[in-house]
Amino acid sequence: MNKINTRILSVFTALCTSLGFHQEAQAQSLFEVPDTVCVGQKVKISNVTTASSYYWNFCSGDISKVPTATFLNNPYGTVDASGMQVVKAGLNYYGFVIDKNGGGLTRVDFGNSLNNVPTFTNLGNLANAFPADASGLHLVTDGTEWKLFIIGGTSTSNSTLCRVDLGTNIANNLPMAVNFGTMPGLGRPHDLHVFNENGQWYALTLNGDDNSIFRFDFGANLQTSPTGASLGNPGNMINNGTGFAAMQENGESFLFVCNQGNNSLVRIDFGTGFSNTTLAATNLGNQNLNSPADITFIKDCGKTYALIVNALNSTTTRLTFSGTLKDPFASTDLGNLGSIAGPLAISTFIRDNDAVYTTVVNGNNTFTQLKFANCTNSSIQSTTQQYPEVYKYDAAGVYNIFLSENDGLPNAAVYCKPIVVLPKPEFSCLPDTLMCQGDTIQLRFLAASAIHYQWSPNYNIQDTLAFRTKIWPEVTTGYTATVIFDNGCIIDSTITVVVSKVRADAGPDKVIADGSYFYLDGTRSEQGPGITFEWNPKNYIDNDTILTPKCEPKRSITYYLTATNEDGCKNTDTVRVNVDCSDLYLPNAFSPESKEVKVSTFGLMNYNVTKLNYLKIYDRWGQEVFSTTTPETYWDGTFKGAPQPMGNYVWIVDGVCNNGIRFKKQGNVLLIR
Repeated sequence: MNKINTRILSVFTALCTSLGFHQEAQAQSLFEVPDTVCVGQKVKISNVTTASSYYWNFCSGDISKVPTATFLNNPYGTVDASGMQVVKAGLNYYGFVIDKNGGGLTRVDFGNSLNNVPTFTNLGNLANAFPADASGLHLVTDGTEWKLFIIGGTSTSNSTLCRVDLGTNIANNLPMAVNFGTMPGLGRPHDLHVFNENGQWYALTLNGDDNSIFRFDFGANLQTSPTGASLGNPGNMINNGTGFAAMQENGESFLFVCNQGNNSLVRIDFGTGFSNTTLAATNLGNQNLNSPADITFIKDCGKTYALIVNALNSTTTRLTFSGTLKDPFASTDLGNLGSIAGPLAISTFIRDNDAVYTTVVNGNNTFTQLKFANCTNSSIQSTTQQYPEVYKYDAAGVYNIFLSENDGLPNAAVYCKPIVVLPKPEFSCLPDTLMCQGDTIQLRFLAASAIHYQWSPNYNIQDTLAFRTKIWPEVTTGYTATVIFDNGCIIDSTITVVVSKVRADAGPDKVIADGSYFYLDGTRSEQGPGITFEWNPKNYIDNDTILTPKCEPKRSITYYLTATNEDGCKNTDTVRVNVDCSDLYLPNAFSPESKEVKVSTFGLMNYNVTKLNYLKIYDRWGQEVFSTTTPETYWDGTFKGAPQPMGNYVWIVDGVCNNGIRFKKQGNVLLIR
């Protein structure tokens, strides 16, 4: 069966090394982030390396989950597809599909995203250089040009290796191809892996005729015709081997071989490099396998994963290596995904920003795409900033933070780090609340497992380090409690304290003449819907609920104006009214027939005359018609019980105010009938 490259190929990986084990590149940390946080805790990323471009995803595709499977039918125009490789070159994605029965080679153009609807170009049988019964392909670059190798054959008489020269343009529609012909020991090959080791180029395949490993040697130049030799069957553990995956880890090289003959997985240890000839084999047993056809690996966020497709029952098996590739691993049967049918091959994993993809080539000339999609549990899904904004997760779990730097450039790099999100500890706190300006309320944050509290801002607050504290803000303020728990969780909980306020303004203090009146002025108060007013005390005013009541105080007095808004919040202002007895105040006319007391009589209007020596009134002929020494006694316009005629009358007065000032005055008053 076909084996697709076990690496994500792009220009940068190939330029660095044709082995291009991108999993190893992830070992270099590109940023720092806490290992563990809690739901709702702010996550801050630091120490990001400098690059020309960045792409972050905070909830990237997780290989430990069950992928979404999409049955694609046959979108690439193939006749009998047997293998596919998807790579990234620059900023675009390309696929190459081999057709084992005369269809030749097809290139698939995805554009800048694997989510795009692709176009395809059939490159034909490459001027008859295309191998018979093609069963494996591998695309590499020598640092300048792209080269695609295809292998196939049904016996020693027609088993060949073909090189397709795409040049500097991977989308070349007129590539040149050369077939290297048959070689001794090469028979019914399966799968292909091309690599560079210490400046020398090699390729590996499996021989179906004798269950051996066959290696090609190109020397220092891929343009040369290779020599070939069998490396045998290490430990006789290869049994009808089909697909295999090449991996390197900690300076060691491995092949993982799928055996259809006995439903087993075998690890071949090459030691320090694939150019070695002394090999060791370990049978890893049946790992939920049923005629395994192919295998592909990926290192992702601290773990190594493999997917194996099983031809007999059309299922997929996932292997999870939590340690090294030599350590025990977990095997999970994922069942049938996306109408996989008699699969022949599975392509390498490839990441498209937020998601990870691989494609299964089915035995009925159809394709199934497996997608490990990103989740939606982070408050920010992705960004292109060097330093992302602080973000949060809304559910407990393990999430992958993925960073791609210098995408499409020779120095491109990727890094993935898992972050454990714990459930939010139990706590209770005051909900958002409303208070009146000038009041004091109590904030509280109660949690049994909390070990430290910090309130901010430090504004009108009693104690910033207490779980319960008093506040008295003058304006609406969000108070944030940063609480550290005994499991390391840090929770930030903000309580918004809405300060409701209203402003009363009773006006400036007043001085008025004793016996006069004026209008209180509260018009400078805040006014609006739902605001009411009240004056207190209610003495000497005609309406205590309006802003400008008439006021006729008999003594000096302080008035309180209280404004109340629709939230029930109050504000009070005062005005001092000083009654000044600096003169005597008498009216200049009166009418006895009036129904108003102050208009129907004549006398002192003052309220603060402590001693009246006399008030005397004379008619035009000098006859005294009224006399009193009591300030509260008034002339009603009569003399000896008889109404006096309309006209002017003379009055004289002599009295002392409560401030000790003595006044002696005279004047005229008009009696009106």
